[in-house]
Amino acid sequence: MLFHDGVLSSVKNLQEESMFLKRAFRCGFATKILEVNSLLDSASKDLFCNMQRSHRCLFSILPVETPHDHTLRERGHNFVLLRCQNNIRKTSFLNRCLFSIV
Repeated sequence: MLFHDGVLSSVKNLQEESMFLKRAFRCGFATKILEVNSLLDSASKDLFCNMQRSHRCLFSILPVETPHDHTLRERGHNFVLLRCQNNIRKTSFLNRCLFSIV
């Protein structure tokens, strides 16, 4: 079993989904061959970017923003990185996005 982006999948399921996407390309339903992992990554990034807008309902679950007085490099977000005590919290959607989009 694999755990990727909050989705528990077996290797067989990922292979079947990959074969389905390749077949969709061959039949003309897609303009390029898509991969399941890239689809999951792009969907996670899109959701996290939409969560950062203050008028969205998921904005309330984000951690506190910290202002930075120094300008070193452009950051992906200004939220405090949470401390993770157990493995379940480390693999949650919010923590994965906070640590991968820094």
